[in-house]
Amino acid sequence: MDLNQLKYFREVAKTGNMSKAAQDLYITQPNLSRSIARLEKEIGACLFDHRKGKIVLNEYGRAFLSSVELIFSELNFGVQTVRRLYETSQNNLSLACTIDGFLCDVLKDFFLSNPTIGIKQLNLTPDEVMGRLLDHTLSLAVTSYEIQHEQIATQLLGQEEYVLLMHQSHPLARNTELSISQLANQKFICDASRLDLQNLIKICAKADFYPNVAYEVQNSGLTYQLLEENAGIAFTPFPQYVVMRKLCSNSAVRYVKIKDDIPKAIIAVVHHKNYVFNSAGIEFVEFLRYWLQRENNVLNEFRDMPQTI
Repeated sequence: MDLNQLKYFREVAKTGNMSKAAQDLYITQPNLSRSIARLEKEIGACLFDHRKGKIVLNEYGRAFLSSVELIFSELNFGVQTVRRLYETSQNNLSLACTIDGFLCDVLKDFFLSNPTIGIKQLNLTPDEVMGRLLDHTLSLAVTSYEIQHEQIATQLLGQEEYVLLMHQSHPLARNTELSISQLANQKFICDASRLDLQNLIKICAKADFYPNVAYEVQNSGLTYQLLEENAGIAFTPFPQYVVMRKLCSNSAVRYVKIKDDIPKAIIAVVHHKNYVFNSAGIEFVEFLRYWLQRENNVLNEFRDMPQTI
């Protein structure tokens, strides 16, 4: 009995179809059938019943599947334990970020002051981040939101107010401040890496309207392009406006302050509560705190400047 036989058995049990299981396993159906037959011969009992062209686990198969799942669970646990030990000993860090483009400048500066630390950067969706943290295949993630889970910890590193970005020819662009209620009939561009749709809906609900979201994206570059085309209004953290001002000095987009007291944009590091920080993890979090403070000093220079960009 080998692991391939157990993997094949588990796949057949899941699909209930020999042809589908063979396709998913990238082997031929005759080879899969022979493997299952050898497994049943070694155990000394049939594990499946055949019913109208479908195969289903019988009572012996169900009992055996429970043991097989435990085997693979223990094996996965062992693999992740070794990976964490290796990561600790090698001064490495696996890192993800849900904020589009945020890590580019951070990591460039981080590597200059920490050349011996190795970072494996992963591009993951918010749901993937939580899954990878829970199965210990990800050390840390930088996010713009807190992950609500009993096994995940959040370290809040910074927060900034949101502003409204719009094309300078937009009817509301002449204002220096706007309340959320004044946006009731406007089209929105939702950059989910900065303010996701769920939180946008919550903000607008307090002003008694549901947002008309014309575009929902996860890319700041695309957001700016849509703003340049006067395709709507976007909620953006003030630091992102400053980045835009630096990169696009001739942009036709401007920002307007928000009168209402709404939740601020945050920068946080999330990790599994059982994650043991190695020196790489400690150095990165401390560097990110320093980097955000340095950036905040730069932001202060822009706060009272003319708003047209």
